[in-house]
Amino acid sequence: MAGRAAVFLGAILLTMVALPFSASAYNSGGIEASEAQVALIPSTGLAVGDSVTFFLTLTNTQQSEANNVGYAFYKNQLSNNNKFVQDVIDISGDSSETVSATWDGLLESDDKIWITFEYPFNSGNEVSFFVEFEVAGLPNLRIIQTVLTPSTDIYAGDTIEISSLVKNTGTEPALTSDLQIDLPGSMTDQMISTISLNPNEETWVNTSFTAPATGSYTIYLIPDYNDVVAEASEQSKTVEVAMVVKPRMDLHHVGDLEVTPNSGSVNGPWYVNGTIARIGDSGTTEVTMWLEIAHSEGMEVSPPFTVSLSGPTDTQQSWSNSFDNNLVGSLSPGSYQITAVIDPFGDGDFIQEDTTNDRISSNMIILESPDVLVDSTALPSTPV
Repeated sequence: MAGRAAVFLGAILLTMVALPFSASAYNSGGIEASEAQVALIPSTGLAVGDSVTFFLTLTNTQQSEANNVGYAFYKNQLSNNNKFVQDVIDISGDSSETVSATWDGLLESDDKIWITFEYPFNSGNEVSFFVEFEVAGLPNLRIIQTVLTPSTDIYAGDTIEISSLVKNTGTEPALTSDLQIDLPGSMTDQMISTISLNPNEETWVNTSFTAPATGSYTIYLIPDYNDVVAEASEQSKTVEVAMVVKPRMDLHHVGDLEVTPNSGSVNGPWYVNGTIARIGDSGTTEVTMWLEIAHSEGMEVSPPFTVSLSGPTDTQQSWSNSFDNNLVGSLSPGSYQITAVIDPFGDGDFIQEDTTNDRISSNMIILESPDVLVDSTALPSTPV
């Protein structure tokens, strides 16, 4: 950025680090300038990432006006690739003009501003010189590597360890800071303390979380989340880590639960038939089940029984169970809800994707016993 500075900048220039005009000034066609006529704001305390504005005073030592006085500013080296400002101005006779250029985003390696001026512009009478300055280094925290353990075959409910290698890539020590870990969905984010790090020093920051439901997710990690450390750059600090949670094996009921006789019985037996299915796994799965009969004072349960599922990933197995008055003899006649439950103890040799589909219900009916009246005066029957 460049622009002509008007005369009112004189008050500001008095506060800059600039030396008085001297006989050692460089001259191009009667236009003079030197290191002494260069000032910068701020003049001290420059650090990585700062901006600095350079002010150059050009003096016309002739009585006539000088038109098209060319000037340019270069970063670190006198080359076209490093030129960041070029312009021309007019300077009245026996007077001076101040021009400026702003250098943004200083690096620690930046240490010189090169200046050229020429009158007339493009006359081949160009003069060049440079002014040195210092840029103080700063710490710079970066996440070099992030590892998920396990990295594959992650399932809902698994404990996942996440380890991040945080390094100070700057040239000054970094104070103790916090690493922010933004976990997906409604999971609680974590903020983990990071020790102080000297230049080029690194440390692993570790924590763990429980994998969410099946799906694809992105985890975001941000070093020095609270901006405790004044760093060389605050850009591109966030690291994204992809995580895929696979569906687990799941058991569920298929179709309806059938209870016979559907018209009811006095003493039983009652027969209960159903089908369960397995997805997401193969081989043999032994599934414990039982039957629940709910009533106003609680629940009766049948002895557990086992249903074996064998075969490919998606397979089904029908099952049948029965009970009689020995289980429900204490219940009054009426209609009751009966429920078949998969893995009622939650101790199966498997973890399911979803347990909300482990129950299926139907109705059973207990009939009243028929009344039988015996006549004490009745005579025994005799053959005809």
